[in-house]
Amino acid sequence: MSVPLPTAAWDTLTVDLVGPIHSAPYGQWFAVTLIDYCSKWPEVHLCHAVTTKVIVNFLEDVFSREGYSEEIVSNDGVHYFARIQVFLGQTSIKHSKASLQANGGVEMKNCVQAAIHTL
Repeated sequence: MSVPLPTAAWDTLTVDLVGPIHSAPYGQWFAVTLIDYCSKWPEVHLCHAVTTKVIVNFLEDVFSREGYSEEIVSNDGVHYFARIQVFLGQTSIKHSKASLQANGGVEMKNCVQAAIHTL
């Protein structure tokens, strides 16, 4: 499934989980990543473990600064967290599933790992 091109910045975002990254500092082996399809603006949160609470808090933090998007695209990993589905429903953000390649996850994973190795 391919993702249609967004018409404006912050319309469509991709969220993904990266890890474990064993060379990450302070035992923060995982990253929750969010990238804007149009502008390629990344948001990254390093964490010790990936939980629903961590993901929802990360999304709330980003949306409090940047505003809500129209749609979030994720692979199956994030799709199964029920609380995230509830959160997105409360904010009227559409949620779509796509393969890792289609949602830009491979590109983001490589960027996150490269950034962590420079720390």
